[in-house]
Amino acid sequence: MRDATVDLISEYAASLTCQDVGPKAVHAVKRSLIDSIGCALAAYAAEPVKIARRMAARVRSDAPASLIGSFIKTSPEMAAFVNGAMVRYLDFSDDYLNNDGPHPSDNIAAVMAACEAVNANGKALVCGIALAYEIVGQLVDIDLMHEMSPLNGWLTGKKGRGRAHLGAAHEAPGGGRGDQPSRQPFARATTRG
Repeated sequence: MRDATVDLISEYAASLTCQDVGPKAVHAVKRSLIDSIGCALAAYAAEPVKIARRMAARVRSDAPASLIGSFIKTSPEMAAFVNGAMVRYLDFSDDYLNNDGPHPSDNIAAVMAACEAVNANGKALVCGIALAYEIVGQLVDIDLMHEMSPLNGWLTGKKGRGRAHLGAAHEAPGGGRGDQPSRQPFARATTRG
């Protein structure tokens, strides 16, 4: 059985091009990427991170990805896991709803690992991060705007609330009107709070 939501997200992801990501979004992506790397480096010596890094060092891959702050190459999955743990460990990363929602930057480590594994360029990395932010934002907005959301507060902890937040889909000039997804994906997560 096909999942309509997965199909919709997949189609959107496949249709997005680097040219669709505007200059303000590119700037915001770069800022969040640098912030995430800073968070990761600050957590480098944390004991859980050391354990995860030792575990990842044992894994080999034909399409490896790097662990931030080291020369260790591992599988993309392990790189995403370890780097993601480093980004989140100190809990200094961004937040979609002013300390009340998911952290879109949690996706950065996975996008970095996937891009490195396929030798993608920096533009593809920026596009992938922007896409991840857009998907998180759209899912949260759906969850918040619709009382009968199938997510039912799962992403936001707002179970039963039907309040709407204005997001980039409504703020981006010429984008995000009606059923068209915004092409300025980063504004939402980076302009709050």
